[in-house]
Amino acid sequence: MLNFQKYYERVFYMPRNVELDTVVISEAPILEEIQILPNNSTLTLRIERTGLRQFPQGLKYLAKLNWLHARENQFTQLTLASFSSAQRFSQMHLNDNKINLLIDSNHTVSIVNLDIGNNQLTTVNMAFFGQITNLLFLNLANNRIIRVYSTTPVTLPALKYLALHLNILESLRMQAVSFPVLQTLSLRRNNLTYIPQNLTNYPALELLDLGENKLTLVDLSSIRQVKNLVNLNLDRNMITSLSASSPLQHDALRVLNVDGNKLVQVNFTGCIFPSLRYIYAGQNNLTGVPSNVFQLFPTVVLYMPGNPTSCDSVMQFKKQLLDRNLVTIEPSWTPSCPKNAILIKMNSQVNVCCIR
Repeated sequence: MLNFQKYYERVFYMPRNVELDTVVISEAPILEEIQILPNNSTLTLRIERTGLRQFPQGLKYLAKLNWLHARENQFTQLTLASFSSAQRFSQMHLNDNKINLLIDSNHTVSIVNLDIGNNQLTTVNMAFFGQITNLLFLNLANNRIIRVYSTTPVTLPALKYLALHLNILESLRMQAVSFPVLQTLSLRRNNLTYIPQNLTNYPALELLDLGENKLTLVDLSSIRQVKNLVNLNLDRNMITSLSASSPLQHDALRVLNVDGNKLVQVNFTGCIFPSLRYIYAGQNNLTGVPSNVFQLFPTVVLYMPGNPTSCDSVMQFKKQLLDRNLVTIEPSWTPSCPKNAILIKMNSQVNVCCIR
């Protein structure tokens, strides 16, 4: 292993057939070039806080390179031509650079985990990732992305996790992209105003995170095509109404989170969710417990702390309160309610907050 905590030259040289499994440069503010000759020994290359503006051309000569960590450099472009189709990367971390352009190549590259988070991307052509085989994890979070698209039909056959949170997307239109095994899609903290409509492209999706966007009205019928969806996270939006515009049976949905919205109306009429276990609806504007929630979902746990729920409505569900299927108070060793609510002790373990 060769480890430079600080490197003060403009050029770093890796000789031919050097027998080093790991090379680390932790800080090199004036480093402008890394010259690399072929070797079959280097497995890990870590380059941080340098003056490099482009990826070293010789990276493709490191035949066994498996782990590339290059962060806080001056890179503005990522081109797949920097790598060889013979290389097999398990980890490539390129976060915290200045990458604003993705350039494809005429050959494929093998990367399992690719992190391009916290860069300066504004548009993303998903066709770029179609040239990466074995891609399992893709992080595009915390960029400046306003558009994700594909110039050609593309399938990402191995991708299971896609992170697009902390961008400025107003819509997600990837009709030309298929995600046959994608399980997690994170779109948190964008500017989305509705649930994406092309969910048929995500047949294996289990977690959809749309928290902290700008959703106002939610039609649960939009999740009809994602039959494996287990967790739908809609917290901290501006949702006022939650319902299904047409009858909906969804056998996999287990968790529905609408905490921290502006809900005044929740109507599950027409919804058949046999696996639904948790509904998080705290910190909203609900004055009553949704009338048919326990009729439709007898075993569900409904969390409603922080709502202006009337005592008349809450006390209609004494059994659910005592069974802790209905929770109207934040968990605490010393139970208390908001100033405008009263505290009712059901027994030594169950307390209720409501508006008289």
